[in-house]
Amino acid sequence: MIDWIKHRVSSELQTADSEVVKQLLKNFEDSLKTSIQFIDLESNFIVIEHNDVFYVTIDRAKRQRIVTSRYGTFITKEEILENIEGVEDFASLGKTLVVNMSNIKKYHSHNGTLFFDLDALHSVQIQLKLIPYVIKQVGQENDLYSPLNYQYAPLNTKKV
Repeated sequence: MIDWIKHRVSSELQTADSEVVKQLLKNFEDSLKTSIQFIDLESNFIVIEHNDVFYVTIDRAKRQRIVTSRYGTFITKEEILENIEGVEDFASLGKTLVVNMSNIKKYHSHNGTLFFDLDALHSVQIQLKLIPYVIKQVGQENDLYSPLNYQYAPLNTKKV
């Protein structure tokens, strides 16, 4: 990423006037405002747009932040929550979980699972007391739980 920026800036600077340079820097600054930037554990510079992030979990014991996105899972020791603090779509759902609410496709209100894709490849468990907030944000129509799918069987009757 840094090499691409250097190449782009140097090629633009060779033929550009000051207005083009200002516009290029403004575009770069604007893209940084809508993304999370960090260095992962393998020293790679990662830039992910806010709308591509599913959720961020915090592993307090290892002092790591785990970013789950459309492009995979990345681990960093940097404090990246400052980058998404105040961003409209992100909500803290517990002490160790920040979720991009706009990326929730479905949820299961009975067991507290949030699904970020319809294949269920990316999902996360939340506390059941947070489900009313999820229902308010995502909508009742996206709940996978249906009480009709479960049958009541009293304990004192014989099961066949």
